[in-house]
Amino acid sequence: MKTLNTFKKQQRSQGGFTIIELVVVILLLGILTATALPRFLDVTDSAHDAVVQGVLGGLNTGIGLYRAQWVANGQPPNGNGLTGFGAVTAELLTPNGSGYPVGLSGAGLTLDESDCRNIFIGLLQNGRPSSVSASAAAAAAAATTAAGSTGVDFTIHPVGTASCKFVYVAQGPGASYPVIDYDPVTGAVTLNATEL
Repeated sequence: MKTLNTFKKQQRSQGGFTIIELVVVILLLGILTATALPRFLDVTDSAHDAVVQGVLGGLNTGIGLYRAQWVANGQPPNGNGLTGFGAVTAELLTPNGSGYPVGLSGAGLTLDESDCRNIFIGLLQNGRPSSVSASAAAAAAAATTAAGSTGVDFTIHPVGTASCKFVYVAQGPGASYPVIDYDPVTGAVTLNATEL
């Protein structure tokens, strides 16, 4: 009989967690939260950086493919469009003398707002929404209104008349806006962080 009573006492004493065990678990969860939370807060900034890097890579790839198609077509002279590069691009772009894409009116060395927009849309195959603005002030104004409400990620405007500037404005006003510059003379695409 004594063994039966001892077994019943052991069974009752193992019924749940002690207060010390619960406090230790809560402390461990608090420490894990404190160390992981800062990493999750930076996810938005990382996402914006990834968009800019993706568009930069897409433009570089598009320019390389466009020039390769120009070479494959026998290097046609200025002003002759490329057939077979893409349904949208064939209508929007023409190669300059070096085979780099320019807009329809930019067959020489001058580009206007529509040329820059056509380069962006044509090379990215209409990948991201954009708006066209003629100056840095207009781009900064668009950043305050366009980013949240209309889904516009980039404003586009020429730099002088020789190159295009694609400004990422989706992260909202007051930020340092990443700027992708495209130089059609050399085909170079560069990334700069400039506050407009």
